[in-house]
Amino acid sequence: ALNSHSIGICLAGNFTKEDPTDRQMASLHALVEDIENRWNIPSEKVLMHNEVKATTCPGTDLRDLLKKYDLHQMVLRLHVAIEALPRVTKSRQATLLRFIQRIKTLLSS
Repeated sequence: ALNSHSIGICLAGNFTKEDPTDRQMASLHALVEDIENRWNIPSEKVLMHNEVKATTCPGTDLRDLLKKYDLHQMVLRLHVAIEALPRVTKSRQATLLRFIQRIKTLLSS
């Protein structure tokens, strides 16, 4: 049986009715990343409940939400890095920050 050689992660909530909170997504992301790194598990081996059993669980496609969360985190880190660059002119910095804002807008739609 799959349960004898797998790790199950439960995220509390009804994700057919609402998305997980940002805090849940951050915790899930950190936990999955830690497990993948610790046990050398490739990302393609991480499966959703509905990929191994006929069920509506977890409801919302968490895989897409995790990708979106990863992009949001990347944009935040990029934003901080741009503001910290000492040699970037203020106008260039403003252009880069406008670009980041466009990315954020696309991600939220």
